Amino acid sequence: MTLAFQTALTGQDGRVTDEQPTRPKRRTFTKAYKARILAAFDALPEGSPERGALLRKERLYHSHIVHWRKQAENG
Repeated sequence: MTLAFQTALTGQDGRVTDEQPTRPKRRTFTKAYKARILAAFDALPEGSPERGALLRKERLYHSHIVHWRKQAENG
């Protein structure tokens, strides 16, 4: 057993288990959340550091904003 494989099988308590680690769940966003974030993002001046702060606070990427804008345009 390699060290990397053993580390992958180690739980948070440090014990080695036979179970495979589960994949993290993807986050899902409601339409209301997307609309609220888009409105808050667009209310800030373009190029301002507050836009980046908003994305960091919400743990989002700019690609989320781009994708959500396309979704809003397409209905």
